[in-house]
Amino acid sequence: MIRALTLILAVSTLTACHLDYVVELKPDGDRLIRGTKVDAGIEPSEIAALEDAYGQPESAPPRSRGNDGKQTEPAHLVFHGIDSGTGWPDGFGGKGSWATYDSPLGSADCFLECLGGDVNALADMLALQDGIDAVVSRIKTHLRKGLRGNRMLPRILRLIDDRLTPDARDAAVLGWALLFSYKALPEHDVTGDGPGRERLSNFIELRIQEAAVAFLWQRGWITASEALRLTSPTLDISDLSNRIIARSLDMDLNSDWMTQLDELEDEVSACFPKDFNDQLKADFANAVDGHPRLAVAWAATSSILTNREVTVGLKAAEKPSITNGDWNSERQSVVWTLDTAPLAIGLTAPPLCWSASWAHPDEAAQNRLLGHVGVDGESLVTLCLMWSEGTDKQRSDALDIIDSFANARRGTDIRVDTAALLGECKAALRKDGP
Repeated sequence: MIRALTLILAVSTLTACHLDYVVELKPDGDRLIRGTKVDAGIEPSEIAALEDAYGQPESAPPRSRGNDGKQTEPAHLVFHGIDSGTGWPDGFGGKGSWATYDSPLGSADCFLECLGGDVNALADMLALQDGIDAVVSRIKTHLRKGLRGNRMLPRILRLIDDRLTPDARDAAVLGWALLFSYKALPEHDVTGDGPGRERLSNFIELRIQEAAVAFLWQRGWITASEALRLTSPTLDISDLSNRIIARSLDMDLNSDWMTQLDELEDEVSACFPKDFNDQLKADFANAVDGHPRLAVAWAATSSILTNREVTVGLKAAEKPSITNGDWNSERQSVVWTLDTAPLAIGLTAPPLCWSASWAHPDEAAQNRLLGHVGVDGESLVTLCLMWSEGTDKQRSDALDIIDSFANARRGTDIRVDTAALLGECKAALRKDGP
């Protein structure tokens, strides 16, 4: 049973909700046509970031009609944009690139989108403390009003000021670090087809449980015997929550404290209006003004029953030569997925990149120079990228190497050893100095 005082320990939005973010990308020459469809219920900061990148959205059909027959709010918002070149904003606080890289042996079309790499984590962590103070202030205001004259009110306020608030500040930072680490786990077993991912996940969850036990015992919330019990995977902290709350409020545990706690729960619950969670979110957002990613991260983590599903699909005629996404042959798309608010990446999860590249060998040039088409796929992509990074001198030296291999086979049917060719070209493109 969730006790009323857990509103003070950790205030969460308990309304179940599912929020979708669907991005569809379609190449059009050197342009990338982008459509972003998001649930209208995402955070205002998220909508503002999308508007900054792509302008005003289209509104999808409304969820329903009200009792008066009028349309309610739209179910989704749809943003359209055209991206090209490198460094364009993606509407998720990230940066994207869609460009073609050339070389004498062919070209490569390359897509890159990165999120969270420019998050100022220290500034956000400091602002988080201001947000917590604003939330605590709101809670105390309602408690003073609702419990006026109640003999337990001074104990509750003292508990908030002396223990809960300082511990909440530390717990927020520790919780961020643990969540950050957990989100770094792979979505599948990277060691093979075995249960490696499950074992790793179970290990991290055990470490989080141990961290919680250490936090609670060393700060005086639980006794040594309770700490030992909580190290067992069969016992949850909720099994002890009533006793912890009663003890922290100096209730006499030899009396009928359960009845007292039930009565107090009812009184405390009555202190908070139905829109209390909305008030807390607004207070937090105002306190961290200038830190929109932090506001979204707070909403994403405090709304524990809200599920976010992000799907990004990049249309393509063929499977990419290199990608960290999943190729969906039916959809003819490279697909990436995410389970947190994109704007919060860098705070709720480590920074990430989505990438995909397609190699396009110049068959005529390779047949003329090499005697066959031997540079393709990842090798050609790598050569094209290095060619674009090289100086004029480096590219000239690499071109001389290609010509030397071509001259060596001229008039014969010998096929150039492409591994040797690429090795020398890359060395020339990496070479520093004159």
